[in-house]
Amino acid sequence: SDKGLVELSEGDSFYVSELKEDLAINAIENTRLLYVANSGVFEGIVDFHENLSELMKMVDAKDSYTYRHSINVMNYSLAILRKLNPGSSAFNDLTTASMFHDVGKIYIPIDVLNKPGAFTDQEYKLMTKHPIYSARLIAPKFGNKIATIAAEHHERLDGSGYPNGLKGDEICFESRIIAVADSFDAMTSLRTYKTSVKTPIAAAEELLSMSDKYDSDIAQALLELVLAEDLPIIMT
Repeated sequence: SDKGLVELSEGDSFYVSELKEDLAINAIENTRLLYVANSGVFEGIVDFHENLSELMKMVDAKDSYTYRHSINVMNYSLAILRKLNPGSSAFNDLTTASMFHDVGKIYIPIDVLNKPGAFTDQEYKLMTKHPIYSARLIAPKFGNKIATIAAEHHERLDGSGYPNGLKGDEICFESRIIAVADSFDAMTSLRTYKTSVKTPIAAAEELLSMSDKYDSDIAQALLELVLAEDLPIIMT
């Protein structure tokens, strides 16, 4: 097509060779894809998925909410990027970073993670380290770029975030997407210590109103997805 996009249906096949840049494959629904490659690439894919499974088991064993939250944040993040730039080359990095942005919480005590009241100064300081822990776990498996994206998901445009107080364009674009998706899921998900949640529209509108902290273009894309009822089904 004019946009360089090709839509495939069930049973279709395709091949590519001598790629000089990333090839983005976006699945609209749950999809099973048979991928054939040379043995070296195949071995790398197997190792990659083993690493994914290992990290997922660590997250789920620590806190099942964090696992469900991570799935939701990944789906929201990809939907937002697809809305903003369907031809982007950032899908692969964003998928991994958003899925494992909270994996560092395995080092946070469960009574702190699920505390119903306000954190003490010491507890808050501990919580602000989880993006750093996530980056340390991600980097050896997926590289520094993806680790950096995960590390910055709690940074805010006005510098009020953590762990490094980054501002504006100091925060990478993918991290700004995860920030919106992460906050949206937290606002609309029920936890054992929460008595109420916001509706998706209310949450998206609130994030859009906080232009000092969240990227307005990203928040606007989220709101449009919510209004169009075009967000993926959440895990509860």
